[in-house]
Amino acid sequence: WTVRQAGAPLLFANGTTAASLLINCFSSLPAIFQFGLCGGVLLLTNLALGVTYLPALLVLQDSGVLDGSGEAGEEEREAERRSRSRVLQAVHGGLWRQRVRVLVGFG
Repeated sequence: WTVRQAGAPLLFANGTTAASLLINCFSSLPAIFQFGLCGGVLLLTNLALGVTYLPALLVLQDSGVLDGSGEAGEEEREAERRSRSRVLQAVHGGLWRQRVRVLVGFG
C-alpha cells in the first residue's frame, strides 16, 4: 500500500532533485562536481530506502517484531539481539576499513 500510494510522489520529488544535483557533475570546478555527485547519489539512496526499507520497517513495527511483543522467550530475544549486534559490528567495521576508498572516490 505504501509503495502504491507514495511511490510516484517519491520518485518525482527525489528523481528531479537528484537530476538537478547530478547536472553539477558536468562542472569543471571540483567542489561543485563533488557536491552534485554526493547530493545526487544520496537522494537516489533516499529514494531506494524510502520505497524498500521504510515500508518493511513499518510492517515489522505493526506486527510487533520490533517491540519484542512476539512469541519468542526472553533468552531467544537476547540471543537474537546479540546476533544482530555482531552483524552490525561487522558491517560497521567493513565500512570503517573502506572509508578512505569511499572518500577518495568522491574526491
